[in-house]
Amino acid sequence: MAESRIADGSNGNVAVDMYSKYKDDIKMMKSMGFDAYRFSISWSRILPGGRPCVGVNKEGIDYYNDLINTLLANGMEPYVTLFHHDLPQCLEQEYGGFLNKDRIVDGYGPNLMALSKQTKGSTKDSQSKWNPSKDPYTAARNMLVAHAVAVNSYRTKFQEHQEGKIGITLISHWYLEPELTGKYPQCMIDYVDQENLAQFNNREIELLKWSIDFLGLNYYTANYAANDPNPNVPEGYAKDQQIAYYCWLVVVVHSSMGDLRAPETCVDEKNDYKLTAYEACVDTMRVNYHRDHLANILKARNNDKVNVIGYFAWSWTDNFEWVVGYTVRFGLIYVDYMNYLTRYPKQSALWFAKFLANKKLLRAKNKQVEEISAEKERPQNAFQTIRKIKDDDVLLMKI
Repeated sequence: MAESRIADGSNGNVAVDMYSKYKDDIKMMKSMGFDAYRFSISWSRILPGGRPCVGVNKEGIDYYNDLINTLLANGMEPYVTLFHHDLPQCLEQEYGGFLNKDRIVDGYGPNLMALSKQTKGSTKDSQSKWNPSKDPYTAARNMLVAHAVAVNSYRTKFQEHQEGKIGITLISHWYLEPELTGKYPQCMIDYVDQENLAQFNNREIELLKWSIDFLGLNYYTANYAANDPNPNVPEGYAKDQQIAYYCWLVVVVHSSMGDLRAPETCVDEKNDYKLTAYEACVDTMRVNYHRDHLANILKARNNDKVNVIGYFAWSWTDNFEWVVGYTVRFGLIYVDYMNYLTRYPKQSALWFAKFLANKKLLRAKNKQVEEISAEKERPQNAFQTIRKIKDDDVLLMKI
């Protein structure tokens, strides 16, 4: 990513240096009561040349293995994102990346560490121009098929032995319907020029159907929207939606789907360089956001029977955030970029620690109540039970 395109001219080469600090960070997570951690495996860190035949970076594999083992040693469950929009640049230049259906579907597997085939076939010239009306749909379609192929490979070769689960994390609803039915949503069929919407063949449809064991939702906000057959936006995906967006709203969790694992939410604020670390750690807005949001998730579980089985807050620490660089802060942990990337817990981190401690205490109390109830139902002594028959008559029984 060119530094000239980043808001503050920065880059993510070091970012918050979790590469070096992950053991201390994981210890801090454990001390706060967290029991799971979501992270991404970088395709380029494992396969710098995009495919195994060009070479495997052992240091990268060692790093991720040690990261996972450290999480497990601290009682935390790893949630691994196998692809997070980090296609190796060499594959983009070689054959156009996700715009090349045949090459990317065959080549997606190496990034999942032997979950599907290696790349093969002749080299095709890279796509040098971007068609905003067609290419977003082409790339997304090929990404869905690549996912389905990888899931099928995992299920047939590894899942029984590893007893793992594989799913997908989405933002847009139109990705979800193909994952469940093998078909595009009706609104896409109605609104998108069919020349721009490549169809799935029969084999792809069968691979796509329920190619998830769970669904992860990334949702950061919601917008008030209204129908607009001709919105004032550039040609392409945004215009095809035929929607006009107005203002942000509060997120509401509601679904009739199956398991909703690991919805990910965030709240950010501008990075004010005038504040001291102590002042910047006062993030009452973030505390209120997570508290109220979790309360509404609980309502969705209890009232609407939405099977939400996990929650990730984005993010653990402040970090490098795409094109806005370090100009915003998302983290529960404040990172002092000017002083050795020192970590300081914000009020939101302290709130989470207290919240999770109370949750564990409540679980312990409930378990104690269950054990007491079970004890009352069992004979009071392993060798003899005193049972009252009537009034003052007592029978001593040996068992």
